[in-house]
Amino acid sequence: MANRRGLQKVSIGVGWDLQPAGAQLDLDLAAFALPVGGTVDSDQDFVFFNNVTACGGAIRLTSDSATFQGWKEEMVIDTAALPARIERVVVSVCSYAGEAPFGRFPAGAVELWDSDAGQLARCDLSAQFADKSALVYADLRRDGDRWVLFARAEPYDDLASIARSMGVKV
Repeated sequence: MANRRGLQKVSIGVGWDLQPAGAQLDLDLAAFALPVGGTVDSDQDFVFFNNVTACGGAIRLTSDSATFQGWKEEMVIDTAALPARIERVVVSVCSYAGEAPFGRFPAGAVELWDSDAGQLARCDLSAQFADKSALVYADLRRDGDRWVLFARAEPYDDLASIARSMGVKV
């Protein structure tokens, strides 16, 4: 939990090095905007590299070449702009197409920052989940009139399996 006001503008970033240098591997962030039922209302509530915004822009995949804190990809969630129907936002990180385990991304890490509270969570993907290629990283939840963080770090097989579990038709 960030503070009494809760989470405000949340930034999630992922960064990594590649081994061998020059390899064409990629890590991707994704988010799922979930109402009370726990599954997306439509595929438009699923943010990923082919759908970079949801909820009228409250969730945005802002860059595939971010540089803050060494990030290569960043997602921003403006909790104040989320529609009242959204109860949770689940954030995941995956290797593109599940083509490589996180261990192939030296220094691979995903972080979550809040505009008021600073850094709230960090997961060293290459060290903690070397043999995995997909992870539900965080769960932002509405708690009355504020948003709070539940760090999850729950491994999955790939982005498609995460998407299916959130109600996306894959």
